[in-house]
Parts: sequence; C-alpha cells; structure tokens
Amino acid sequence: MPQQLTTNSDKKSVCLVCKELQGLVTPLLYRHMVVASRFVHDRYEEVFTASHSGLAHVKTLHVIKLESDDILRTWEELKTALTHILRKIPENTLKRLD
Repeated sequence: MPQQLTTNSDKKSVCLVCKELQGLVTPLLYRHMVVASRFVHDRYEEVFTASHSGLAHVKTLHVIKLESDDILRTWEELKTALTHILRKIPENTLKRLD
C-alpha cells in the first residue's frame, strides 16, 4: 500500500531526510501556510528570513486568531509577525490571504 504525505508533519520529516527530497517536498509543505496566533513568538524574525526556501512557494496564507488568547498582546504580536512574513514572501506569489 503506498504511503501519502498528507500532514505537514509527514512533509517536514521527508524534508529532513536529504536535500534532494527537501527540494521536492518544500513547495508542498509551504503552499498553504497557516499562522495561528498562539504560535506567534519572538523567533518569527529568525525563522522567516528572505532566504527561507519555503516562502517562495506560499500561495495561500490563513490566519487563525484564537478567542482564548490575550487579545491585545497577541493581536499586536500577530500584526507585527504577519507584516514581517508578508514582506518576505516574493511579489506576485501569494494568491489568497484570509
């Protein structure tokens, strides 16, 4: 029975196997990016640099704001993080933001 890469965890694991597989799977891993407010932290600037190989493949960016979050603190952090991420995604590659 063939295995499928259905979760981002599966795709990330394949990317870690070797550089050839990383090149094949990275576009699949980053095609539909989801940013959840609870995962926004100070390291996003380190993670999302202009040289990040996945950002060129982002086609849709979905933002999830959780009601249980500290609204003011998290909203400001989320706005800052999203601004940073959007500046790093190459022009004319993002097709949808919601």
